[in-house]
Amino acid sequence: MNLHLGCGRILFPVTAETQPYHLAPMPPTCFEAGWLNVDKFKMPGIDEAIDLFQFPWIRSSNGMPFADNSVDVIYASHFVEHIPHSVTVSNRIPLGWRKDY
Repeated sequence: MNLHLGCGRILFPVTAETQPYHLAPMPPTCFEAGWLNVDKFKMPGIDEAIDLFQFPWIRSSNGMPFADNSVDVIYASHFVEHIPHSVTVSNRIPLGWRKDY
């Protein structure tokens, strides 16, 4: 699985026609299938609505974190400038897991 973190309105996979000019050139994997578009807000094309600044990342599709070793590629462009000064533990974390985070 490939994760496009903080994707906003730029959805993967891209095509030559949909490749944003400010991100060009993009790695070849960005044009291949198999991406999950992840953003804080559920919009058309967003596969998982996750607040990336609350840990662990709880998937909106099934209420669970991503399985260990399930992600092959992470793409996070224009993401660093959005990192807040503090990070919190998700209030949707499964019971009994909070102490581990």
